[in-house]
Amino acid sequence: MEEKRFRILFQPELKDFEDIVALHSKVGKGAMVKANKAANIVLLIVGIVLILDAAVLIVLQRALSSTSVFALIVGAVALAYYIYKQRLSALMMRKNNEKYMKKQEIFIDADGIRALTDQAEARYRFSAVEEIYFWRNSYVLYLDKNRVLPLPVRSFLEGDPKEFGTYISEQCAKPVQTPADKKNKEH
Repeated sequence: MEEKRFRILFQPELKDFEDIVALHSKVGKGAMVKANKAANIVLLIVGIVLILDAAVLIVLQRALSSTSVFALIVGAVALAYYIYKQRLSALMMRKNNEKYMKKQEIFIDADGIRALTDQAEARYRFSAVEEIYFWRNSYVLYLDKNRVLPLPVRSFLEGDPKEFGTYISEQCAKPVQTPADKKNKEH
């Protein structure tokens, strides 16, 4: 029987970071995800209330006052931040991980997982993988709450990406999940 081997050449793009941030928020990963959910609701409510308050002040006074302008600006900023928060988080994640998230060549075979960049090499045993997700056409291996190894299907150079899910699941003794699977388990 031929031993399976997968080779992935991955150059992260901003979209990849946005996808990871979105996955974190869906499956509750990352250090601040739960606190961020509450903060998002507060941002949305504050933004809407301030904009509505400013609109009422403008209509009642039939002119702009410093209070209505302030409420309008703060409300608009809160809503804009709420709308673009994922993109901002992805930009911050990319900037914070710039030195680690360079072009990577990843080899996965019976010996485990090996990730190479121009500057470093990392090796992981399959037992180091805590969870596996398939999300937005990428496999995402969680090594812990904040460390992930994204493997976009588009980046597979060797090995069939369709077979990868079964292979990695068997090697790690963990199922390949989707965010919907995680939510169903919690209820």
